[in-house]
Amino acid sequence: MCGERERTRETRSIQLRDRRAAAVAAPTSPRLKTRPSKRTTLLQRTQQEDAVKAHIASSEVAIFSKTYCPYCSRAKALFSDTLKVPAAVLELDAMGAEGAALQEALGAATGGASTVPQVFVGGKLLGGCDGELLDFHP
Repeated sequence: MCGERERTRETRSIQLRDRRAAAVAAPTSPRLKTRPSKRTTLLQRTQQEDAVKAHIASSEVAIFSKTYCPYCSRAKALFSDTLKVPAAVLELDAMGAEGAALQEALGAATGGASTVPQVFVGGKLLGGCDGELLDFHP
């Protein structure tokens, strides 16, 4: 009986060690790497919000987008192909940690909407790939 308990303890110890080793060796998701630090300073947040406002002001049509998002592709195609209007597109996922921080600042600038796409025309928020934006699509 005593030997059986000892083997059970050893087995549990080995399983625990293996789980810890697997957790350390497991590849992390690229999304986890690009999340902004929770220790973002007020100055950094202000700079990020200023960068969002500068992008919105930089063009008549400004789009915050991600390269892999089908809704973003649809919004970009609407302006470039259908309406033939040049748009300043900012691909947040291609910017790494800075893009994730800008997306967080975008949420603050739009009153909580941090999803993409976010389309601004003449500095006015039209929204994502639904609502008013679809009114432009023939």
